[in-house]
Amino acid sequence: EPVSVEFAGDYAGGVQEIVTGSYVTVPGSDALHVANGFTFQCWLRPTLVQPGVQVIVSHWSPGEMPHGYALVMQDGMLALWLGDGTGSVERIAAPAPLRQDAWHFIAASFAPDSGEVRLLQQPGPAWPGDPARSEVTARIGIGALPHVSGPLLLAAMPVAGNRLTGHFN
Repeated sequence: EPVSVEFAGDYAGGVQEIVTGSYVTVPGSDALHVANGFTFQCWLRPTLVQPGVQVIVSHWSPGEMPHGYALVMQDGMLALWLGDGTGSVERIAAPAPLRQDAWHFIAASFAPDSGEVRLLQQPGPAWPGDPARSEVTARIGIGALPHVSGPLLLAAMPVAGNRLTGHFN
């Protein structure tokens, strides 16, 4: 039998997305603007190398004119995405996938003055002739990246479904 209470009634509802998984959010600020370029480095141990995109770090604004940067594992390979806000997104990838369940030192850098992008992946321990060890240098047509007002995310991106399965150290 219904109970009469002061909050009884009809209320508007809405969809509330629940994002599962572990990730870190650093609130957006001017200090995160990388107009003069950046270098990001960390140790990464991918526990599930699979097809698709798994995000390592992103400061990204999605939409029709995406801008910012994202360091990802794309189909198991280290890749850096750079968007200039005009619809142009450059994607630079390492030639070989990272090894599953192995620690890797990874780094990515971008110098907007020269358009130079560098990716480095060094598995540890290294094997002679190890294809997982690679260093890529490329020149792209994107210069300074526009400001991203949103948060910097570790192991996430402001697009549903892209999460990193792995450990950071």
